[in-house]
Amino acid sequence: MAKKNLFKDWKKYWPFLLVFLLIILGIFSGKSIFRYYFFSTHDGDRHIARSFDAIAALSEGHFPLRWAGSLNHYCGVPVFNFFYPLIYYLVFLLNFLTYDVILSLKIIYLSTFVLAPIFFYFWLAKETNNHIASFTGALLYLFVPYRFLLIFVRSSPEFISYTILPLLLYLISSIFEDKIEGKKLFPKSFLIVVVGGLLTISHNFAAMFLLPIILLFIFSKLVFLKLINIKKVFFIVFVFLSFFGLGAFFIGPAFLEKSTVKLATVQTINYKEHFPALWQLVRSPWGYFYSSSGTENDGMSFMLGYAQWLVLALSGIFLLKNFKDERSKRRWFLGNFFVILWFLLSLLTIFLILPYSISIWDRVRILQQVQFSWRFLGVTSFTIAALAGALLSKINSRFISGVVVLGFIFFAIYGNRNHLLPQPVSNIEQYYHFEALHPNRYSTTTLADDILSKNALAACGYEPFLVFNLARYGQSYSEKAEAGNQADVFVPFLHYGERVRFTNQEKIDYTVDRKNSYGAVFFSIPGELSGNLRINLEFFPGTYKFSLNGNKIGSYSDCSGRVCLENLGLRKGKNTINWKIVQTPTQKIFNLISILFLFTWLALFIGNFLFKKNDRS
Repeated sequence: MAKKNLFKDWKKYWPFLLVFLLIILGIFSGKSIFRYYFFSTHDGDRHIARSFDAIAALSEGHFPLRWAGSLNHYCGVPVFNFFYPLIYYLVFLLNFLTYDVILSLKIIYLSTFVLAPIFFYFWLAKETNNHIASFTGALLYLFVPYRFLLIFVRSSPEFISYTILPLLLYLISSIFEDKIEGKKLFPKSFLIVVVGGLLTISHNFAAMFLLPIILLFIFSKLVFLKLINIKKVFFIVFVFLSFFGLGAFFIGPAFLEKSTVKLATVQTINYKEHFPALWQLVRSPWGYFYSSSGTENDGMSFMLGYAQWLVLALSGIFLLKNFKDERSKRRWFLGNFFVILWFLLSLLTIFLILPYSISIWDRVRILQQVQFSWRFLGVTSFTIAALAGALLSKINSRFISGVVVLGFIFFAIYGNRNHLLPQPVSNIEQYYHFEALHPNRYSTTTLADDILSKNALAACGYEPFLVFNLARYGQSYSEKAEAGNQADVFVPFLHYGERVRFTNQEKIDYTVDRKNSYGAVFFSIPGELSGNLRINLEFFPGTYKFSLNGNKIGSYSDCSGRVCLENLGLRKGKNTINWKIVQTPTQKIFNLISILFLFTWLALFIGNFLFKKNDRS
């Protein structure tokens, strides 16, 4: 009797022990993050550059993030308006503690190694009520080649999306426990909406993949638990739509304002050239280079994972055997519903990765924007780990279950043993002094400069900040340049003290004071003049507010992707042009939508709390 009670007491501590093991394994998996000050990845340099800019912009009160004022050689680009801003908000917060952008990014990398499997374990434990099955699924979610590819090879913020996903599913499962009733409903629902909103701004493509899976999971729970009634369905639908409502400040402008930049017209990657072959999903050499056209010269691995293939094989055998043994096919379907669900979703995503699905990609335009079919490896990493937990929870034999668990764990760890090391950078000094030395610090940070204005001829560089086209001087700068008289206008690329020299030897000195979200240019002229000015700022409609000598300038125009101020009247002596980055009308509308959703849920949360409090009294 005493032994039995001891076993029961010991069982209470299993979750703590298993979570502790996951923490140790997560730290072990990510320990190499700190082997070097920074390591070489496809996009890591770009994230560092954007992080510096995000910290400066947010510190200046530019919120929500839209404009990267120091990128594009201080012409600025709307990078945060179109690409996954969550990671840069996180860097901004961590930087208060670390005072080091690169260390902040590395902490985010490591935290995902630890948090992703822990969230996954808690979600699966709630679904299966089987701690060993849940631990095994969580371990497979950690030890999967694509996770190491995301961090050590690509440095893609997709890893944040795949960390948020199991937490969101755990919270969703918890409201089904309450049967959409009870005093904890609104606090939990509010938390679900916040986490779901974070998912929508974590990564464009990953969120696009995962939100339909979340919707399918919600629908499955409603049907499986027989919770179909109008009130409950309406509430769940409102919760799901609130993900988009809270993330509307990013989703809306990213979609509607895309036509103002080259994103809408430039095809940087041809999706048809980057389908991996089936053998590459089974086994392909680990590498740190890029996905190349075709399959022969690929410099990175697209392995699904040895353990993951084993899970698929055993799940197929299990389902077939049970199908034959079970007389009632309806009972077979209901009894193995979640095994079937995750099995079919895994097969579907593998199919979409392979070239056999090209005909579907050709017809579904939104898939073409994904660029690389192998991005779906992130989805399979999740669905197969969920499948492993669901399968193990259905195996009744302790011996068979134990053997399968050991097999999954062995192949998961063994199969990823060579994936835990990053590559060192070639010039570490550039990272110690990133702002001063790294060539990417002031670039556009995009592959094909595709967030430049749609009419921009090229990214900014070492050209004049101000180009005068005044009535007194006749020809404009561009006309002189075409005539071969480029020496007539000479301006070195300096942040301060730039100079324009005209053909009649008159000189106009000007000083530029540029921050990330505002700036000013100061200059003097010998007499009153009227005409046009081209300012070396990237054109984006509605994002600037200009003033001349304290008087508002009503509008500005597009000069081949740069800003032009027309019909200016300049006074004799000192003149000052100020500009400030503001939210565009479209951005303001969607900011308001996000605020309305946030305050609606705050009102529901507070109102529910007060109602319950009054009810108790």
